Amino acid sequence: MEATPSAEVFPGDSEAATSVRQEYGELLFAESHVLITGEAGTGKSHMARTLLGAGSRVATVDARHSSEDRWLADLRAILEASTGIVLQHLDELHPPVGLPLLNVLESVSSKRVIATARAPIAACHLLDGMFPGRLHLPPLREHVEDIPAIAAELLRVGHGIRNAYRLSADARRTLWAHDWPGNIAELRTVLDQATDLSPSRIIEPYSIRIPRDAGHGDGMRVARFKQDERQRLIDALEKTHHNKLATAEMLGIARSTLYLKLREFGIKSSASA
Repeated sequence: MEATPSAEVFPGDSEAATSVRQEYGELLFAESHVLITGEAGTGKSHMARTLLGAGSRVATVDARHSSEDRWLADLRAILEASTGIVLQHLDELHPPVGLPLLNVLESVSSKRVIATARAPIAACHLLDGMFPGRLHLPPLREHVEDIPAIAAELLRVGHGIRNAYRLSADARRTLWAHDWPGNIAELRTVLDQATDLSPSRIIEPYSIRIPRDAGHGDGMRVARFKQDERQRLIDALEKTHHNKLATAEMLGIARSTLYLKLREFGIKSSASA
């Protein structure tokens, strides 16, 4: 049975997002094990849990710990108590554990396993046949046109429909300008910070904090950050009718810091202190 998943599964109208949803739909009601690949932060574990179903007894097991003595025994016990598992970081599986793990998975073939990895590699080649279902999640930089849709879904999940924040047009342009080496996970962190900093439900560029050392083009990004900070000061002054104390409180800074920034950016304000 093939499903037509909603855009909530992997938001966006790009060719990449459409392809992911189509492949997801083909795997959703399949009984086979699945290997989900993609860079760190692309949402592999989230997609794995979604494939296993929200109502299932799903456990998560990390293959990075597979060198530990009791890892296989614990895995078997978890499989017996669960309807399915998410096996994270399969590409970092301890090589000697490959064959024993294959035996464990074959012994509980009725339990569905969704594995995640950055890419199929030789360390887990013995297990390739155990995962006939394949799903690849593209890095965010390859479908930046989907950022507004992805951001809207992240904000909806984080705050609910009634309380959801929205991005202004300028904020969307700010997000488009970044290359997102941390993918969707990085975008989620930036949005979480933006909602904490935003004085309203409309997120503006001055509430968006992207680390200066993230990705490439740092010089341009710093200049854009300074420009956004200057605009944030101007907007706050206008909203408080140039009351310095109220402006400082709105921005969450000391009044002395406000005066320093006004001088730094050459902003003149003649109203009340």
